[in-house]
Amino acid sequence: MFATVRVSSWEEARVVQNELFGWRFRGHQDAAWHLSSRLERHAQLFGCDLGILANRERWILREFRRRAHHYLAALPSEINLIEWLALIQHHGGPTRLLDFSHSFYIAAFFAMENATQDAAVWAIDYFKLMSRLMELTEGSGTEYIHDTHRRHEAIAATILNGDSQDRLVLGIEPEIMNERLSIQQGSFLFPCDITTSFEQNLADTLGVPLSIFDQERIVSSNQLRPEIVSGAAIVKVVLPQTMHTPALLDLKSMNISATTLFPGLDGFARSLALYLRPISVE
Repeated sequence: MFATVRVSSWEEARVVQNELFGWRFRGHQDAAWHLSSRLERHAQLFGCDLGILANRERWILREFRRRAHHYLAALPSEINLIEWLALIQHHGGPTRLLDFSHSFYIAAFFAMENATQDAAVWAIDYFKLMSRLMELTEGSGTEYIHDTHRRHEAIAATILNGDSQDRLVLGIEPEIMNERLSIQQGSFLFPCDITTSFEQNLADTLGVPLSIFDQERIVSSNQLRPEIVSGAAIVKVVLPQTMHTPALLDLKSMNISATTLFPGLDGFARSLALYLRPISVE
């Protein structure tokens, strides 16, 4: 159910991503990091008991909605809590949402941009996840993915309004996407029960023990076979630090850089850090 693939070059990473068509991807600057939301990480950092996290989340939403009009002209509707959460996430605030991208390459950029050690791209088989959720949430087998996202958003809204929910991870794509989310081909995973970890929610959704995150099968890229991918729902692709500079230069040639992923002067200025990397010129 969980495999870690170690590549030795960017070329190998590109081959691996070809096996992951239709999956969702998330970049981590440190390959040792686990999957957790910004809300979960902040709670652990400051010693906030997860048992009261839903209450704290409601306060965060309330305070942001009360003051956002001072900074933004266009705001979500008052009742669309998912779009409000996406907006908080967009501006760096703590939410339960976990950012993923449809693009392996965009996730790889975020993994390597500022990494000082081996980085990683986490990949989740979205079809398997959504099929499993269809069974658990009584969805119709004939639903289009758009309808499933809308149903998941409705479930998420009831949870944000205080209803209890089983440990599940829902696939969420806001109906109205902000500019950055659109450019980054973004989507979210939404853990329903934040009194426990994101990984516990994901494990329960997939019907596997939490211990799989500590017992992943490790394979090299030349050992990767279609049956390994087809048998897994989660794959972590480890990107060695030695390949980050050539990989980032290749991504730049694909027009994937801070300049394009963060439109405006801030993104362009951020992209200039690439010139500080040692680059061999023949």
